Amino acid sequence: MSDTHTIALIQVSKHDSTRFYTDYSNIEQCLEGILRMYETKLKEANPGAKGVTYDYVSLCLYIDDLKEITVLSWDRTIQGYRRYDRLFVKSGLHDLCANAVARRR
Repeated sequence: MSDTHTIALIQVSKHDSTRFYTDYSNIEQCLEGILRMYETKLKEANPGAKGVTYDYVSLCLYIDDLKEITVLSWDRTIQGYRRYDRLFVKSGLHDLCANAVARRR
């Protein structure tokens, strides 16, 4: 995947203090970062567990529970950032998880 500066804008709850952003070299790294954020939340909720397991439906529920999630990725053709919404994020996470499962087989 080509390097296209990508920013994830996230607000966890209705409180403005939960807003943050992270930036990445490309969309795939951004999606991996969002997935790690979810996995960290699961580990914090289950501190005694050796590992965490989840399914795609649970991941989507987490994404849906976020007050806001938007991904901005630099697009050279328009010389600006292209906005991607929650549905794009869920679709991208689906593909990321499906590829991870396929590599394990």
